[in-house]
Amino acid sequence: MDLQPPFGGQTLQAQCAGDKNFFINNEQVNFSKINCTTISMPTPIRTGLCCSGEGTELINIGIKFNESSSLPTMQVCFEKIRQAPHYVEHTFTPASIHRQKKVKRKNFTSGNIFGDINIDAFYKKPKQIKALSRILGKSVSIYVTTKNYLSRGHLVAKADLIFSGPQMSTFHVVNVVPQWQSFNAGNWSLIEDEVRKFAHDSNSTLLCLTGTWVVCTLPDVNNVRRELYLGDDKQNNNVIRVPQLFYRIVTRIDAESRKGITFVGVNNPYLKIEELTTEGYLIAEDVSHNINWINWDRQNIDKDCCYACSVPDFVAVVKDLPLVDLETTGILGLKELSM
Repeated sequence: MDLQPPFGGQTLQAQCAGDKNFFINNEQVNFSKINCTTISMPTPIRTGLCCSGEGTELINIGIKFNESSSLPTMQVCFEKIRQAPHYVEHTFTPASIHRQKKVKRKNFTSGNIFGDINIDAFYKKPKQIKALSRILGKSVSIYVTTKNYLSRGHLVAKADLIFSGPQMSTFHVVNVVPQWQSFNAGNWSLIEDEVRKFAHDSNSTLLCLTGTWVVCTLPDVNNVRRELYLGDDKQNNNVIRVPQLFYRIVTRIDAESRKGITFVGVNNPYLKIEELTTEGYLIAEDVSHNINWINWDRQNIDKDCCYACSVPDFVAVVKDLPLVDLETTGILGLKELSM
């Protein structure tokens, strides 16, 4: 029998029948056979609320039912002056690994968040070549190539969300920052995959907060390191900053022992390995050698350098994060050390 849910519309009762099957109207149905006739597409919902101090706004990406009711799939802490996400927050459940597959990718959208600025245009390769050449005062053909360039990097990955509508909502530019393509496809992608698998294998619900820290630099014509931005005219100069570090803080929220871990990825494929410690990329004690549930090549420049650290060590450096949500009692997934 159809029931009236609190948000309006209709629902259909389904009872778990084990594995990937459900009982619906006394008939056993495989999950793969359950489809919606239309897609509920989450959209950005501005709240007007500060999320990380002055100049920030909390934006819910969710399904809006009416003026007072919505179902959020992720929350963006948006920096209005820099026109960029500070961090994006969402959750994983053990079921997250069973996401809908082969959901078509969609074009990136910006809505009215950025006013008249066409953020998506700055990612076009001729535009980024022009912007970086202006900053560095030299040809950037060794940096921006057919294989490596600044791509639209998701903070919440499409594969992080279960259903098609929420997956497609990740293509809004409030969830996107410049990411070198080699980083996008390297160890960082592996971290995203392994966190989803960890939630499933450990039967855990995980709070996930993904963001960026400071600005990526490259040497200019005089070998002076310059901060990188996308935007190539006087009006929109330095609109989009290229992050130096990506981070993903993962905290278990369904157990009394609220353990967590922070993964940090270096968004600079042109870094030398010795510069990890001398140029400010290693910002907290690295514990990744004691994390054995991620099969990464963590110091391979070609796959991007990554490391792990405790949540308290990380938030002591990276400020303006929701500390109440990030209180932890230990390091998540730390292997037992032999005495």
